[in-house]
Parts: sequence; C-alpha cells; structure tokens
Amino acid sequence: MKLILMNEEQYDIYLAYSIPNYAKAKSDAEGYSYEDALKLAKETYAELLPSGLSTEDHYLYVISRSSEQVGHVWLSKELAANEKEFYAWIYDIEIYEDFRGKGLSKEVMKLIEERAKVFGSSSIRLHVFGHNEIARSLYKKSGYIETNVVMKKLF
Repeated sequence: MKLILMNEEQYDIYLAYSIPNYAKAKSDAEGYSYEDALKLAKETYAELLPSGLSTEDHYLYVISRSSEQVGHVWLSKELAANEKEFYAWIYDIEIYEDFRGKGLSKEVMKLIEERAKVFGSSSIRLHVFGHNEIARSLYKKSGYIETNVVMKKLF
C-alpha cells in the first residue's frame, strides 16, 4: 500500500466527495443545519487550500493498494507554537466503505507517520468528531492520546 500525491482530476473528485461529507459530520456533531454546514465546509476548504493542490505545506494523497484507490489522506506540515519544531496535521483521512474492516487503516496510519518524519515533524495531530467511535478507537490503538475534549449537553 502507498500514498500517491493527487492529480487535478483526483482532487476535483476528492472535493466533490469530501466537502459534503465534512458538512454532514459537522451538522451531526455540532447541530448546524446541513445547508449552513455545507456553506461553512466550502469556506473552510477554500481558506485552507487557497491554491488547491499547490497550497504550500499541504499534501493530498490517494491511498493506493495494488493500483486500486482505496481512500484518501490530506496531510499538512504545521509550525508548532514554540516555532522550533514542526508537526503533521491530518485534516482528512478515509478508507472507502468497500475496503473497510480489512486492516488497511492501521497500515495507512503507519504510512502517514513515515511521511510526517520525512517532513521533519516531531508529532502528528488530528481532530476527530466525538461521535466517530471507530476512528477514535483506531487512533488510540495507533498510539494517539486525547489532548483536548469538548463536550456539550443538548436540551
């Protein structure tokens, strides 16, 4: 399995798929209407990727296994608050539904770690929505620790 930088066609497909998915997750987790979440998602992607695939220190990959695309990863290189070291930030990672449950996620997390080390990163960080128990479990099994937890109560 390997990470391959996206081309423009793959990037367009990625955006058409990922922006609505992010909007749905944001709507589910934070109570936005889907329409408001979609607007926010579009704005967020435009802000974070102003130059698309050419945005400095942002790397978008297809996850390839035996020449078959099984998922995608969006990784960035970020300067730590101490301005002395870098960390990698996982903006998006997904194994497509048909390929889940086969241990691929664990392999991909190792590939991301290798890539982050090439960037000179001292750590990898990410955000995961609280309701995504499967992802949270994967990250914990991969050695990630929770650094912040935001909670809410609905009534």
